[in-house]
Amino acid sequence: MTGKNALYGSVYDEAWVGFRNNTGLAWLRLLKPGFRHCFLLLRKGGQWVVYDPLAHHTRIDLVDAGYELLDVFSEKGCRLIPADIKVPPLAPAPWRPYSCVEAVKRALGLKAGWVLTPWQLYRFLTCPGQNQKKFLFGDNYR
Repeated sequence: MTGKNALYGSVYDEAWVGFRNNTGLAWLRLLKPGFRHCFLLLRKGGQWVVYDPLAHHTRIDLVDAGYELLDVFSEKGCRLIPADIKVPPLAPAPWRPYSCVEAVKRALGLKAGWVLTPWQLYRFLTCPGQNQKKFLFGDNYR
């Protein structure tokens, strides 16, 4: 999975989106268990950028590691899925509340306006071509 960052021209070898359950915010318990937070891992050679947009700050770490980093996150209970990085057209992104989902979508170049929760982002990335209403209302949408 290769993506080109339009501003800096750097190319990442891979992108992985991580989903996890643990959260320190009570209201996030309303979200689907296992999908209460998301973050992004970007690999370039033997280094990873860990981009973790939290409620109180955004954490960005550079880690020298191979694929064992994915194992570390998996062992901590995170669900990891590969994602493509897209370069969106040069146009303003739609206004959305800042959240981990919105931060990850923008970093990946996604313009999926109705993807608002980590579960919806997971479904969007793992079920391409699905109806947008299904992301909003789940599998029981009629």
